[in-house]
Amino acid sequence: MPSTCDSFTRGRITRRAFALGLLPLATGTSLAGVPAAKRNERPAVFATESPFGAKCDGVTDDTAAIQKAIDHNKGGTIIIPGRALCAGVFLDGSSYNGTMIVCQGELVLKPRPSKSTGLFSGVWVGLIFKDCQGIVLQYRGDGNRKAQPDEEHCHLVGLAGVKDFECPQFFGREIRGDGIYISQSDWLHESGMSDRLRFGTVRVVNSEDDGRNAMSIISGRNISIDRFVSKKIGGVVGGVRQPGGLDIEPNKSFQRCEDIVVRNAIVESSGAQCFGVVGRDSGQPEDWIVRRIRVGSLRSTNTLGANSGNFYAAAFRGVDGLDVQGTVSQTALAGTGLLVDNAKNANVRIHVGRAGNGVVLGAKGWVRNSKFDIQVASYGSQGIMASGLSNTSVSGTVEDGEGASPVAMLATSHGRDIQQENVHYSLTIPRASAMQRGYVNDPTNPVRFAKCSVSYSNRWGYPDPASAISGFGTGVTVVKEGTPR
Repeated sequence: MPSTCDSFTRGRITRRAFALGLLPLATGTSLAGVPAAKRNERPAVFATESPFGAKCDGVTDDTAAIQKAIDHNKGGTIIIPGRALCAGVFLDGSSYNGTMIVCQGELVLKPRPSKSTGLFSGVWVGLIFKDCQGIVLQYRGDGNRKAQPDEEHCHLVGLAGVKDFECPQFFGREIRGDGIYISQSDWLHESGMSDRLRFGTVRVVNSEDDGRNAMSIISGRNISIDRFVSKKIGGVVGGVRQPGGLDIEPNKSFQRCEDIVVRNAIVESSGAQCFGVVGRDSGQPEDWIVRRIRVGSLRSTNTLGANSGNFYAAAFRGVDGLDVQGTVSQTALAGTGLLVDNAKNANVRIHVGRAGNGVVLGAKGWVRNSKFDIQVASYGSQGIMASGLSNTSVSGTVEDGEGASPVAMLATSHGRDIQQENVHYSLTIPRASAMQRGYVNDPTNPVRFAKCSVSYSNRWGYPDPASAISGFGTGVTVVKEGTPR
């Protein structure tokens, strides 16, 4: 990863630093041009104080009172002591630089009147930061989801072209849309990017499967998250199964997502994706605008249990530069553990606990210049399904096929004209039953090969290499397991 990410890897946000009032020093940053020594010169104000008068009873609309407290103490600290019902609290422009908002209670999202009514770019948002720098947010929020319409655009917090943003704690619950929505200054048009966003703990939890994402990143760079927890976020909203968890997904080709680090992530979701990337290209083939994504430790579980390979515990599509390790699983022998497609320069170390399809690579596009170390503990139909690959290695272990005729490693073209070139498979694929097959080149949709290799070992339990490796002919070298290639 580039130095931009490494710099805030060294500047972790901690609760202790925040409690001691050392946050600017802990991050090593002079925020928004406001020197750290002057940051706390203005006394903190409570939104319930006169002349602001917020009730913070969870019933009264406190939007105007909280806005007034913030506007009268720009660059200072504003404390929300109770449950404040509000929507559309807006910090817009440089006059708000250096402001700190502390939720000792909760910001409760006021019900959206209708699907067609929005507060910012047609979206209903509780707290919006736009074109300001050096904001510090200590957040607790309630999305009030049962009072919201069947509409995915009901968010707790929105960031629009924000820079040097610090959030030591983000605790959200009961959301219908997103916990945090991050994009450019103008959410609908090309404009200034959000940059240098640092989160400590992000935890968003629903009591039932509902909502869109705990965090959506539409556009932003240099974003770090120490700990990300999302539970029961990702349900059917507006008749659509939502992604769930963390979703990095530009909507337009000018929206970039670059240098994003998640150090630790735990996701439990019935969403379509749970954790990952849905990228796109810039207009040039394979020039993807999602770049350099790193996940230090991922534990993602899809709880949907649907008998479809189109539901994933983690999925990364349209990304240049991916470094991820961890565990993915489906609660049922269904769906897919991990999907990687339209990607290059990926380094993936993944353990698949259980899934219908363990790992799917290059199903619709190509995966290039990448390395996969995969451990599949249990699968239904295919342990690994590989299609569009080039200059890539796939190693690891595939065990315990539980389907009717399980295949440990299936090469398939999905009806495309595919030639895998310089692809090397060094998988250990022990035969658990007579019905299990090892390496298979799909006879209905075969892949062509050039300068490729597959490993084989007598220890796997197959009678001979021909029984373990089916349809891998011209362009493939069979390498005895343990032999240097």
